[in-house]
Amino acid sequence: MKGILTAALLAANCIVCLAQTDFRASYERQVRNVGFSGVGVQTILDRWEEAEPGNVFAIEGRINYHFSKNQKTELVPMERTRYMGKKPVLTMKDSLGRPVRYFEDVIFDPEEFAQCQRVIDRAIENDPLELAFRESKVISMLAYEKESPELSYGIISDLIAYNKSARPKWKSLSEPAAEGEFEALIQDFCFSLFKTGSEQTYLYFKNISALMAKQFPKNLNFLCNVGTYYLIAADDPKTALKYYGKVLKSNPGNETARTNSELARKKMAESR
Repeated sequence: MKGILTAALLAANCIVCLAQTDFRASYERQVRNVGFSGVGVQTILDRWEEAEPGNVFAIEGRINYHFSKNQKTELVPMERTRYMGKKPVLTMKDSLGRPVRYFEDVIFDPEEFAQCQRVIDRAIENDPLELAFRESKVISMLAYEKESPELSYGIISDLIAYNKSARPKWKSLSEPAAEGEFEALIQDFCFSLFKTGSEQTYLYFKNISALMAKQFPKNLNFLCNVGTYYLIAADDPKTALKYYGKVLKSNPGNETARTNSELARKKMAESR
């Protein structure tokens, strides 16, 4: 009798696993066909979340649904030559022959964006160690704030402080996070800030990198970041060389530091 009961339980578990696989497969298939917020996606997410409350993939699907639904792209004329780190997608001339540059800009619907943030905040509250939710929070805020990401900077700084004080055992899509995964995530945020290319995002890029360099002295990427800030944003190749020198002292084969050191020396020579 015990053997029969065990077999029945195993069969039931297999049915549950199959159902979970079916939800995810159905969702991914629908997203491929219609996008994150297309027809039918919400229905699949509703059923998935009802059947599997707390499933990280379903929650991420809900976040993507609201984030995708809350935005549209428009071509906006600007006098500048770059916006969000990108060149214009179209350049025309006005009646006087002056260039009119058009940049692709993302316009957000405030109500849908607020709903997206509520979903993310609730997910973080319920599962504060899940890195996927932390990433969604920062990436969505960076996209919304564009060239002046004060709130995003605060969120990232708080996350770094929390990692230092609490020493949390992070998860990545419900599995234990791999060694260095938190550092890689923050480096991705740094890259996004640098790529945006505004005076403020450059400064935040440097500040966050400096915080991480102190917390993770063996991760030389963050020291390289600080050097790159001085080389590119601050136009201070002499200070940049100091940081690249620290990197090369620890790792003489670091290709980024070696290449950028040469660029810094070239800049210094050209300015004499």
